[in-house]
Amino acid sequence: MKKLIVILLCAVFCATMIVSASVVATNSQAPSGTIVFLGDSIAEGVLGPAPLGERENYCYYAILGRTNGFRYYNRSVSGHQTHQLIDLLYEEDNGATMTATHIKDADVLHVSILGNDLLQNNLGETMLKYAQGDTVVLEQILAQSVKNFAKIVERLKELNPDALLIFQTVYNPVYNNTPIIAQDVLEQIFALGRDYDDLRIMGAEILTMLNSIVYDYLDEHPGAYVIADAYKVFGEIYDANPVKGQALIYTDGVHPSNYGHAVLAEITQEILIDHGFAKEAPAINKYKKIKIEQLERMFGSYDATPDTIKAVKEATTFREVSDAYFDGTNGLLPIYTKD
Repeated sequence: MKKLIVILLCAVFCATMIVSASVVATNSQAPSGTIVFLGDSIAEGVLGPAPLGERENYCYYAILGRTNGFRYYNRSVSGHQTHQLIDLLYEEDNGATMTATHIKDADVLHVSILGNDLLQNNLGETMLKYAQGDTVVLEQILAQSVKNFAKIVERLKELNPDALLIFQTVYNPVYNNTPIIAQDVLEQIFALGRDYDDLRIMGAEILTMLNSIVYDYLDEHPGAYVIADAYKVFGEIYDANPVKGQALIYTDGVHPSNYGHAVLAEITQEILIDHGFAKEAPAINKYKKIKIEQLERMFGSYDATPDTIKAVKEATTFREVSDAYFDGTNGLLPIYTKD
């Protein structure tokens, strides 16, 4: 967990060194609307996309913004828990970021939060106690998250009652040899007779409780927002193909990989289409152009690349474009990183 905390702190530092992602989509057409992304490091996209210079080509916020011709602003902060997002939502505009104004003017608000409420409260120890049948600490964390989540929704509704509000659930990052849990904690869990399969099941059970916060609030307040169910979709991919499921997660065991970001984009894209904020065919064509440009620029010298480009061109869905690109580049180093 110390390593994870160091990683998160480094992400916050790196975020201050990177130009804030306040990007106006550069399609030839006029922007079709404004989407603002809020939340944690999953949404910020500083850790996960690799290489970092390709952030605007890999992160789900940029994919959604660029493919749909949105003005898109990323105001997520690595390491943020629910209480810190609340504080952010009560801040006035600060310099060029203009977070409050962008939230008020947005057509769509997309939020990734809750994960750090667990991660930064010693997830390994929480899982160990859960394995031992002790849920006191977990229940305390969840109880506070319930209150904070309600405040987040209410504040966003106060700032912008007309925007399409989307909350993304937290996926299960636990798998064989997961680095998310410290080795000494793993050994204690294994000493209880548990194995990696049990770990993933426990992770699923804990995250189901966490994500229930999102579902329970919506049950009590129908129509308050729409859910982008990353937990469900990531789980389906893992269950169908564990190798592919693990590929959704970055090597730190926490953040989405390039492929994970593509799937997250796909989940929200379907919501945008359903609510009239996006059109399927133009978005897929734009997504193809982004991937083909990357293939030609970063993988152009590989013999297999023409076939990969062909597969991307023939794809008919977001998932097919993503699978063609990532299957075709699996194991390949971008040109500019080769010796």
